Amino acid sequence: IADSLIQKRIAFMNQIFLMDADSVNLSSIRNAIKQHGEGLSDGERELAGLRRSDAVLWNQQMSMPWMRTFVKINPSQYLPELKCPLLAINGERDVQVIPSNLIQVKQLVPHAATVAYPQLNHLFQHCETGSPDEYFSIDETISEEVMSDMCTWIKKVTQAMY
Repeated sequence: IADSLIQKRIAFMNQIFLMDADSVNLSSIRNAIKQHGEGLSDGERELAGLRRSDAVLWNQQMSMPWMRTFVKINPSQYLPELKCPLLAINGERDVQVIPSNLIQVKQLVPHAATVAYPQLNHLFQHCETGSPDEYFSIDETISEEVMSDMCTWIKKVTQAMY
């Protein structure tokens, strides 16, 4: 996907996520999609997730209480207070949670173990693009390397506690 389309998608998402929760509705989402999709071809709008039909899915997602909380929560307010062991992992091809978040996690929780896995997506599957569209076409449930690393980390932390 062209960087310009990614930037349009990010701008759209920022607009939606920064709206007051009570202001997010089908109409406001359609307006944002129209604004950020202006001048794009149908194919470009599809690639950027800025089709008129995408508004219904966004509205459903943004109307869920957990999503409203998720969008509004600021981890930098509570992560520095964390005293328990923390393993923060990310796929480098994750398009839902950007891998650079691990840098902030490490800054906020210096004792955290952080790992970025090359060629893995949000579900820790080996992938081509990281797009959620790939999730169900990949035979791998979760990378063996990730499972092994998690088990090793849990054993290490558990042994240190006892």
